[in-house]
Amino acid sequence: KTKNGPKSIDLFVSRDEIESNKFFNNQATNNNELIIMGYQKVIMVSGGHQDNQLKDIYSFINAAEKYKNNNNDNKVFFIVQADGHYCKNKMNNIHSEIKNKRFVFAGSTLEVIKWIKDVKEKL
Repeated sequence: KTKNGPKSIDLFVSRDEIESNKFFNNQATNNNELIIMGYQKVIMVSGGHQDNQLKDIYSFINAAEKYKNNNNDNKVFFIVQADGHYCKNKMNNIHSEIKNKRFVFAGSTLEVIKWIKDVKEKL
């Protein structure tokens, strides 16, 4: 069995009127509102299961890239919040997976918070 898309979406940020299930069921109702979707991981050490979690991060990034390639929505953004020693050591690899750096971001919790604030100020 092959699974397409990300394993999960751990974070959905929007105005109160935009619920995640309504967004996914009918994206046309977004009305060009700011939406941020994110994937969160804490990986402390390397090893078998942790390596699979890194693949999950890449899967989320690839799904985000696919969404941006297929949708002309300039207010939908994606973040990977990756913490822990293993993620810190692999952050360059994670960053190299991101092609659309304007709409997809990866970093530690503090970096993600700063990036979200920057995005909000620019809109």
